[in-house]
Amino acid sequence: MRRLPQRLPRSGTFPQLSAAQQVQVVEGLTSNLVAQRHLGSSIGIPPARGSAMSRSPSSSHIPNLPSSVVRERWQELLELTYATRRVAQAEIEPGVNAVVAAPGCLGAGKDKALEEDLRVAFRQVPEIARGFRLCLNKIKQYGLALEEDYDGWLGRFGSDIASGKTSVVVLVDLAFLEASLIDHLYPSDVTVDFKVPLAFFHRGGLVDGANVLEAAAIMAFEGRSLKDAAGRQARETLAHLESYAAAFWKLSRLHADFRWRIERDNFVLEVPGKNLTRSFHYWELRGSESRALEGWQRQIESLRREAPPLARSGPKSYAA
Repeated sequence: MRRLPQRLPRSGTFPQLSAAQQVQVVEGLTSNLVAQRHLGSSIGIPPARGSAMSRSPSSSHIPNLPSSVVRERWQELLELTYATRRVAQAEIEPGVNAVVAAPGCLGAGKDKALEEDLRVAFRQVPEIARGFRLCLNKIKQYGLALEEDYDGWLGRFGSDIASGKTSVVVLVDLAFLEASLIDHLYPSDVTVDFKVPLAFFHRGGLVDGANVLEAAAIMAFEGRSLKDAAGRQARETLAHLESYAAAFWKLSRLHADFRWRIERDNFVLEVPGKNLTRSFHYWELRGSESRALEGWQRQIESLRREAPPLARSGPKSYAA
């Protein structure tokens, strides 16, 4: 059942503070409160092994909301906060919670009242397995390539957040993102090794990687749901793995007189009869595939001239 936004005691209206001062007050208070809840820092810190918070969501908690519903809930939360001029907390979807302090919640000499409001709000956040916190006001500091930021999909609220008049803290449970990634990738025979900040995706002998903190930040800034964010990451991962496999197939057949194998994130070429190898980091294909292949071809031809193989050997593929 959806958790409705919680209305907290009025902390008063304090127009004396500038927008920058308001943000500093909220960020200072929320940093301490989040630390007390063991939710990690703004760059994300997973809990210690064996802690009570280390459990993963069950299959019944795999995220299933579309982004349209998530954006509606963001609108409802901000409308409530603006209407009541109170700090508010809400579950945007299971695994994503937000605490909002809008204009009218902050002011000079009222830090204690605000801190108490925020303390109540953070106590209402469900226990988090792998916490990641970010402030929407700091969007420019992340330097992420966004299809659309909140200044567009949140309308007037977005401009207030960007300017610092409204402070929004987003708390993401990365365990839900992990569950959704597994759900998306399992049918394609991809296993997920979820770590923070980098998660690794394996199929056959190939591996791909992604920064899950960046994925979570992009999700929050673009107003996407966990399901849609995981789906986009899954599609990118599958495209990468297929690109790696195709490149290995091409190289191992064009240069079948060398021995080929895959070691972690490298294609390894071995000259038969000689103690010579060359490694090609296949994640370079994620930039410019044609440029990477052309560069590798030149290296292979150079190696062939310097140390031609003594015997012909068919390709050995580990890229199933």
